[in-house]
Amino acid sequence: MQLSKDQVAAKTGGLVPPSLVRRALSRSLGDAEVALCLHRVLEARRPADRQPAMTMPPRELDALVEVLLSTRAPSAPRWLTVSFDDGYADAAEYVGSRAARFETVEFLLCVCPEKLEAPAGFRWDLAEAARDGDVAALLDAPANLLAENAREDLRRVAAQPAFRLASAAQLRALAALPNVALGNHTNCHLKASSLSLEDVRSEYRRSDEAFTRLFGPAAHFAFPYGTPGHHFDARHVAEARAVRRDAVHWTTEPRPFERGERVPGAVLPRFPVDGRLSHRELAAWIAIRAADFRLRGTRHHFAGA
Repeated sequence: MQLSKDQVAAKTGGLVPPSLVRRALSRSLGDAEVALCLHRVLEARRPADRQPAMTMPPRELDALVEVLLSTRAPSAPRWLTVSFDDGYADAAEYVGSRAARFETVEFLLCVCPEKLEAPAGFRWDLAEAARDGDVAALLDAPANLLAENAREDLRRVAAQPAFRLASAAQLRALAALPNVALGNHTNCHLKASSLSLEDVRSEYRRSDEAFTRLFGPAAHFAFPYGTPGHHFDARHVAEARAVRRDAVHWTTEPRPFERGERVPGAVLPRFPVDGRLSHRELAAWIAIRAADFRLRGTRHHFAGA
C-alpha cells in the first residue's frame, strides 16, 4: 500500500535528528505565519476515547511549540497561533498555565457559547460515554438547533469530569491576558454542509449574539470541523461575514499563511494537529506541508476578504 505524503512525514519526523527537522521547518516556513488547531490537552489518553486524535499530552505540545519557536529569533514579530476549538476545561487550563511561558505565542480558544452556558456536551462524547456508540451516526443525526443544547443526554455527558467544559468566568479571565483571545465556534457544532442555508444563518447569528453577551464582540470565528469545500463553502463564508464581517474566520486547511492575508474578514488556515503523533512527527509534517504549499501555491480562496 502506498503511503500518503502525511504518513511519510510522520514516519520521517520520528527518525531524523531534531536539528534537521528545525532546519526543514525554517526553510519551508520562511517568514510565513502558522496556526495550529487542537482540542484537548491531557496527560493520559482516556481508555474509551473514540476521537483519539483530538487529545495531545501537554509535554508533546510544549515541545512542538518550542521547536516551532526555535526556527526564528525571539525578537521576530508574533507569528505562531496555538488555537483550541470546543472549549474543554483542560484546554483552557493549559492556556492559563502556558500563556506567560510562551509570551510570543498567540493563544486562541474558540468556544460554543450556548454549550458553555447549559452546559451541554458534544455528540462524540456521547459515543465515548456509551462505549459502543456509532460516532458517525451520532454526528450526522438530524438536529433541532433550538433544542440541541437542551438535550438531557448532552447535559448529562457535560456533567461528567472527563468531558468538562470551561466556565465563562474562567474564559473571561484568560481573555484578559495579553496573548490570549476568544472566538465563536457556533452554538451546536454541526457541519454547515449538513444544514440548510437558513439553519446556518440562524446558527451563526444566534451564536454570535450569545458570544457577545458572554464575552463581547467576537474577533474570531472557527468553522466547525473546518475543511473548506467539504464542511463549508463560499455560501457559509458569506453568512459568517454577514454576521461579523471584521472577524478572522479560521479553517483546518493545513498550510501556512502570509502576514498580509490576515485582514478583517479573512478566511485563514490552521494545521489540524493529530495528538497521536509526537512533536517531531508533527514538526516534520508541518515542514512538508509548508514546502508543498510554497511549491504549488494552491489555497482555498474566498472573495471579499
